[in-house]
Amino acid sequence: MAGGPGRPAARAVLSRILAVLGAVVLVAGVLATYLREEVVDQRAFVAHAVDALDEPAVRDLVSGQVVQQLVDEGGTDLIAARPLVRPLVDALVSTEAFGELFEVAARDTHRLLFTRDDDVSFAVADAGTLAIEAVRAAAPGLAESLPATVDVDVVALRDEDLLAGLARAGERARTLALVLPPLGLLLVLAGVAVARDRRAALVRGGLSVAVACGLLVAALTVWRARLGAGAVAPSDLRDEDVRAAVDAAWGVYFAGLRDWLVAIGLAGVMTAALAAGRVTAATATQRLRALVARAGGTPAGAPARTLRGVALVALGGLLLWQPAGVVAAVALLLGGTLVYVGVGELAALLPDRLTRDEPARTGGAGGRGTGPLPWLAAVGVLLLGAVVAGAAVGGDGPAPERASLSPPTPEQATSTGCNGSRALCDRRLDEVVFPGTHNSFSAALEPGWLFANQRTGIRRQLQDGIRLLLLDPHHGIRDGSRVRTDLEADGSDRNRVAAQLSPGAVRAAERLGGRVGLGDLKGRRDVFLCHSLCELGAESFVAELGVVRDFLAANRGEVVVLLIEPSVSPQLVAGALRRARLLDALAVLDRDEPLPTLGQLLRRGDRLVVLTERDGGAYDWYHPAFSFVQDTPLGARKASEFSCAPNRGDEDSPLLMLNHWIDRFPPPFSANRRASTAAALRERVARCEQERGRPVNLIAVDFGDASGVVEVARELNARADDPGDVG
Repeated sequence: MAGGPGRPAARAVLSRILAVLGAVVLVAGVLATYLREEVVDQRAFVAHAVDALDEPAVRDLVSGQVVQQLVDEGGTDLIAARPLVRPLVDALVSTEAFGELFEVAARDTHRLLFTRDDDVSFAVADAGTLAIEAVRAAAPGLAESLPATVDVDVVALRDEDLLAGLARAGERARTLALVLPPLGLLLVLAGVAVARDRRAALVRGGLSVAVACGLLVAALTVWRARLGAGAVAPSDLRDEDVRAAVDAAWGVYFAGLRDWLVAIGLAGVMTAALAAGRVTAATATQRLRALVARAGGTPAGAPARTLRGVALVALGGLLLWQPAGVVAAVALLLGGTLVYVGVGELAALLPDRLTRDEPARTGGAGGRGTGPLPWLAAVGVLLLGAVVAGAAVGGDGPAPERASLSPPTPEQATSTGCNGSRALCDRRLDEVVFPGTHNSFSAALEPGWLFANQRTGIRRQLQDGIRLLLLDPHHGIRDGSRVRTDLEADGSDRNRVAAQLSPGAVRAAERLGGRVGLGDLKGRRDVFLCHSLCELGAESFVAELGVVRDFLAANRGEVVVLLIEPSVSPQLVAGALRRARLLDALAVLDRDEPLPTLGQLLRRGDRLVVLTERDGGAYDWYHPAFSFVQDTPLGARKASEFSCAPNRGDEDSPLLMLNHWIDRFPPPFSANRRASTAAALRERVARCEQERGRPVNLIAVDFGDASGVVEVARELNARADDPGDVG
């Protein structure tokens, strides 16, 4: 037999060996390729680590580690205060800024993991500092119990043999990923080449690849279930918490591998089904019945019965030991069978000339079938790719139309009231009280904020009754998911910023975005709302103005005041207002004339009053704040330091503003909540109105949702006597 290895039986055995060996090598190559691309590659490793932090179980583990190490390093009071500390740290771990620190830690861990063989810890630098600052801000009474600093190790690996093995595996994966996939494919094709019945060999090769993929998927399921015991957490966390976190992290890192294997296995099944030709549901059912009957019968001879008994015991033991792996294998087997039969049914619809064997040009009618099998297999794989791509590509529908910002009619203005009251429609701006928030954009419940002055964002503040927003626009540069401060464009420098913040806050900002004020700032430049450093939290100025616009569009009888402390030019402020489509809503006030009433503003469509601490007068709507406003001193570090003495502005400036927040960094929640209760605000308003001889109009607080500022403003706006008569 020219061109063959010998006897037909030997060629058949060799073909089968090559098919199985090729399938194993090919799937091993897929595994090596995945490890190289998704684990050994630093960028992918870090991206998966950040994604894992979004998993609740991982986030809980990290938060628990931070709390545990704070308690271990701090005073005994922290043990009793643990229920208070935990939610604060939970909120911290959920911020985008903590995610940036986590990303840096993942990068360092990858470098150690795949280049060294000594101990490796996943340590989140500066996480302890941020946690200490957060607890100190919310619970000043615990300040003495807090440690000066603490190192946060999320997971520690101490097994030197394991670490050395990981480093070697990383190197091998890089090499094997290049060699094994083409070698496995060549072995499968060689098995087809040496076979006398190439159609049957192609079926065998495709099914071998599918089975190998299925076995590896089942093995991954088993490994995932057993991996939790191999992780060591450096604290007294519960075993089930560690296992849940490891399981979630495994899912993030290796879910893609399962998808790869399923896709390749399906391609193998489709190739086999197309090669087999006319496999219908009827013929498949007949073969299945024959297989069941054969398995249920009594094997001939003791060796066969022994083999079946051992196989049944092994299968039963595996089902009891690792039910998840067995279920996964059965599901894959059932799914692959259905695909195989389905493709066979479709092949049965093809014309006979496309599915029958044709004799080879050189082999006569005696043996190797050729026909269009390679083309049919290629069509099957392309169809699979099209289905997967179609599932992956999606799109959102058109954005909904935003509500109209057109002014209400006079009838609408009087029917809906002005800022919640019909009586206010006839009052001038200097006869109305606007409850406000300091650093309104800096919200703990919004993603990415550290050391926030508020708990809720601007949208919720407006819904809750806040009508005065204090905003700080800065130059920022969007660098991926973070924003870096462009201090040079702001006209500031690192020293000026450092004087306003704690050393720990500056270190955290520099850990996130590099040396503050130094380095090559690359990325998209825009205007952001930040408190001194955008690395500690930033909101798009345009986006937040859009929130204000949406509120005004939905609430036709409301007037809102913006008091801006800009580090950007008036042109950039105007550009942001234009992009938010707010220019038509801006009020124009005349300092030499009595201020308009709320009703007059609403009837003109002037819904937004803009006051600025810099460059006032650049536009007719860009009012110099301290020409219109006189305020009280800043810098009170405790409630007893609140003063009613004149600060900025002129004696005849028509609006009186109370700066009513504890001016410490980070902003202390408890101290501000005590200082801004309704009773405390009533007392200060009465005292300042008495001392200054004019009504209070603007009140700005920290943590407005925990204060009485909205309640007190409503009471003041409802007073029946002449608001200008304050004694």
